[in-house]
Amino acid sequence: MRRGGALEERVARAEAHVQAALRLWRADQPSRCDECRLLLGAAIGELQDVQRDPARGAAFPPASLGNRVRKIKADIDLLTRLVDSATAFCRGMALTIGRDADALAASGLDALPRIEGVA
Repeated sequence: MRRGGALEERVARAEAHVQAALRLWRADQPSRCDECRLLLGAAIGELQDVQRDPARGAAFPPASLGNRVRKIKADIDLLTRLVDSATAFCRGMALTIGRDADALAASGLDALPRIEGVA
């Protein structure tokens, strides 16, 4: 297989991870935030592999994958902000509501980790 083909496959996998995260995204469901975070981490890993590949520059002109990579990075940046914001909000709600375990479980936030030292 051509080296450039392997790089294109990595970029395609990164795109697929980001698209799956976008389809999965729901701010009101903490478990989906966690799944989105995992998918975004996988996409970031693929892009890091592309950037570290020594054959990257020689295999094809930088512009051939450059636009796709820039789009993926922009999507990752946007979705990371959304996921981080939703996660922080849910954790804040868990602290506000969550002093009572029954209220926390009823809110659907029981999967969030407790912050040590907070009742």
